[in-house]
Amino acid sequence: MERNVLFYWLAQIFGWGAYFILSVLLLYSNNELDFTFNLFVYIASSIVVSVLISHSIRYFIVNRNLVSRKLVEIIIWTLVMSLAGAIILEAVQYWLTEDIIEVDFIDQTPAEKNAPFSVANFSFAVFRSILLFLLWTGFYLSFIFIEK
Repeated sequence: MERNVLFYWLAQIFGWGAYFILSVLLLYSNNELDFTFNLFVYIASSIVVSVLISHSIRYFIVNRNLVSRKLVEIIIWTLVMSLAGAIILEAVQYWLTEDIIEVDFIDQTPAEKNAPFSVANFSFAVFRSILLFLLWTGFYLSFIFIEK
Protein backbone atom coordinates (compact mmCIF):
# COMPACT_ATOMS: atom_id res chain seq x y z
CA MET A 1 0.00 0.00 0.00
CA GLU A 2 2.83 2.39 0.90
CA ARG A 3 4.34 1.88 -2.56
CA ASN A 4 1.05 2.85 -4.24
CA VAL A 5 0.86 6.05 -2.19
CA LEU A 6 4.40 7.02 -3.18
CA PHE A 7 3.66 6.24 -6.83
CA TYR A 8 0.46 8.31 -6.67
CA TRP A 9 2.20 11.41 -5.28
CA LEU A 10 5.16 11.11 -7.65
CA ALA A 11 2.77 10.75 -10.60
CA GLN A 12 0.81 13.78 -9.39
CA ILE A 13 3.82 16.06 -8.99
CA PHE A 14 5.73 14.91 -12.06
CA GLY A 15 2.63 14.75 -14.25
CA TRP A 16 1.42 18.27 -13.49
CA GLY A 17 4.97 19.59 -13.44
CA ALA A 18 5.66 18.09 -16.87
CA TYR A 19 2.45 19.59 -18.28
CA PHE A 20 3.22 23.11 -17.11
CA ILE A 21 6.91 22.93 -18.03
CA LEU A 22 6.06 21.67 -21.53
CA SER A 23 3.52 24.50 -21.90
CA VAL A 24 6.18 27.01 -20.93
CA LEU A 25 8.73 25.50 -23.31
CA LEU A 26 6.24 25.66 -26.19
CA LEU A 27 5.57 29.33 -25.50
CA TYR A 28 9.30 29.98 -25.15
CA SER A 29 10.07 28.26 -28.45
CA ASN A 30 7.65 30.67 -30.16
CA ASN A 31 9.42 33.66 -28.56
CA GLU A 32 6.29 34.49 -26.58
CA LEU A 33 7.82 34.08 -23.14
CA ASP A 34 10.67 35.34 -20.98
CA PHE A 35 12.07 33.42 -18.05
CA THR A 36 11.54 35.56 -14.95
CA PHE A 37 11.08 34.89 -11.25
CA ASN A 38 7.36 35.61 -11.61
CA LEU A 39 7.08 32.90 -14.26
CA PHE A 40 8.47 30.37 -11.79
CA VAL A 41 6.03 31.59 -9.11
CA TYR A 42 3.19 31.20 -11.62
CA ILE A 43 4.29 27.68 -12.62
CA ALA A 44 4.82 26.52 -9.03
CA SER A 45 1.45 27.92 -7.97
CA SER A 46 -0.28 26.30 -10.93
CA ILE A 47 1.29 22.93 -10.14
CA VAL A 48 0.28 23.13 -6.47
CA VAL A 49 -3.31 24.14 -7.31
CA SER A 50 -3.59 21.41 -9.97
CA VAL A 51 -2.32 18.77 -7.55
CA LEU A 52 -4.79 19.94 -4.89
CA ILE A 53 -7.70 19.90 -7.35
CA SER A 54 -6.88 16.49 -8.82
CA HIS A 55 -6.33 15.09 -5.32
CA SER A 56 -9.76 16.44 -4.36
CA ILE A 57 -11.21 14.65 -7.37
CA ARG A 58 -9.48 11.46 -6.24
CA TYR A 59 -10.83 11.96 -2.71
CA PHE A 60 -14.36 12.25 -4.10
CA ILE A 61 -13.92 9.16 -6.28
CA VAL A 62 -12.66 7.08 -3.36
CA ASN A 63 -15.08 8.33 -0.68
CA ARG A 64 -18.16 8.08 -2.90
CA ASN A 65 -16.99 4.71 -4.23
CA LEU A 66 -17.55 6.06 -7.71
CA VAL A 67 -16.04 3.05 -9.46
CA SER A 68 -18.82 0.79 -8.22
CA ARG A 69 -21.56 2.96 -9.70
CA LYS A 70 -23.19 2.81 -13.12
CA LEU A 71 -21.18 4.04 -16.08
CA VAL A 72 -23.58 6.95 -16.66
CA GLU A 73 -23.03 8.16 -13.09
CA ILE A 74 -19.26 7.86 -13.45
CA ILE A 75 -19.35 9.93 -16.66
CA ILE A 76 -21.62 12.61 -15.18
CA TRP A 77 -19.54 12.94 -12.00
CA THR A 78 -16.33 13.01 -14.05
CA LEU A 79 -17.69 15.87 -16.17
CA VAL A 80 -18.94 17.79 -13.13
CA MET A 81 -15.67 17.37 -11.22
CA SER A 82 -13.61 18.31 -14.28
CA LEU A 83 -15.70 21.44 -14.86
CA ALA A 84 -15.43 22.48 -11.21
CA GLY A 85 -11.68 21.80 -11.16
CA ALA A 86 -11.15 23.74 -14.39
CA ILE A 87 -13.07 26.77 -13.12
CA ILE A 88 -11.12 26.75 -9.84
CA LEU A 89 -7.74 26.42 -11.60
CA GLU A 90 -8.46 29.18 -14.09
CA ALA A 91 -9.90 31.47 -11.39
CA VAL A 92 -6.76 31.02 -9.27
CA GLN A 93 -4.50 31.63 -12.26
CA TYR A 94 -6.47 34.74 -13.20
CA TRP A 95 -6.30 36.00 -9.61
CA LEU A 96 -2.54 35.31 -9.53
CA THR A 97 -1.86 37.31 -12.66
CA GLU A 98 -4.23 40.14 -11.76
CA ASP A 99 -3.52 40.68 -8.07
CA ILE A 100 -0.46 38.77 -6.87
CA ILE A 101 2.33 38.68 -9.44
CA GLU A 102 3.36 40.97 -12.23
CA VAL A 103 3.05 39.32 -15.63
CA ASP A 104 6.51 40.20 -16.86
CA PHE A 105 7.07 36.87 -18.57
CA ILE A 106 4.72 37.35 -21.54
CA ASP A 107 5.19 40.19 -23.99
CA GLN A 108 2.06 42.31 -23.71
CA THR A 109 1.10 45.65 -25.16
CA PRO A 110 -0.10 48.31 -22.68
CA ALA A 111 -3.67 47.71 -23.90
CA GLU A 112 -3.36 43.97 -23.17
CA LYS A 113 -1.99 44.65 -19.69
CA ASN A 114 -5.00 46.79 -18.79
CA ALA A 115 -7.61 44.73 -20.63
CA PRO A 116 -10.82 44.03 -18.70
CA PHE A 117 -11.88 40.52 -17.80
CA SER A 118 -12.89 38.60 -20.91
CA VAL A 119 -15.56 35.92 -20.56
CA ALA A 120 -14.51 34.47 -23.92
CA ASN A 121 -10.83 34.12 -22.91
CA PHE A 122 -11.77 32.71 -19.50
CA SER A 123 -14.19 30.23 -21.12
CA PHE A 124 -11.52 29.04 -23.54
CA ALA A 125 -9.07 28.57 -20.67
CA VAL A 126 -11.71 26.65 -18.68
CA PHE A 127 -12.40 24.42 -21.69
CA ARG A 128 -8.68 23.65 -22.02
CA SER A 129 -8.46 22.82 -18.32
CA ILE A 130 -11.59 20.65 -18.46
CA LEU A 131 -9.77 18.50 -20.99
CA LEU A 132 -6.80 18.21 -18.63
CA PHE A 133 -8.93 17.16 -15.68
CA LEU A 134 -10.93 14.75 -17.86
CA LEU A 135 -7.64 13.15 -18.90
CA TRP A 136 -6.40 13.02 -15.32
CA THR A 137 -9.65 11.50 -14.08
CA GLY A 138 -9.67 9.01 -16.95
CA PHE A 139 -6.13 7.91 -16.14
CA TYR A 140 -6.97 7.60 -12.45
CA LEU A 141 -10.18 5.64 -13.04
CA SER A 142 -8.35 3.38 -15.52
CA PHE A 143 -5.67 2.74 -12.92
CA ILE A 144 -8.32 1.79 -10.34
CA PHE A 145 -10.14 -0.51 -12.76
CA ILE A 146 -6.90 -2.22 -13.80
CA GLU A 147 -5.84 -2.59 -10.17
CA LYS A 148 -9.16 -4.26 -9.26
